[in-house]
Amino acid sequence: MGSHYAFCCSGCGYSAEVSGGADYGFVAQTETMICKPCRAVVDVLVGTRDPNQISTDELNQCPECDGNDLTPWDDSRPCPRCNGTMKADPTSPTTMWD
Repeated sequence: MGSHYAFCCSGCGYSAEVSGGADYGFVAQTETMICKPCRAVVDVLVGTRDPNQISTDELNQCPECDGNDLTPWDDSRPCPRCNGTMKADPTSPTTMWD
């Protein structure tokens, strides 16, 4: 089961609810990335355990704009808007997904 956490930039106030890295659900495998055109942190579908449930056309695309100008969100957690550092809310996950 995958998890989403709330991340927020103290510099500009931008926030996103994402896994924060590689994550796995029952069928889907996601990776948290920065979509350059959207200037957003998003979870991108990068794999599937059952190719009959998810089309390969859906892989490696921004869920907001369907583009593929993506870069992995590295461990320094840069804000896509101001390049500050985004920190996770210390409370429990905001969402559990499968």
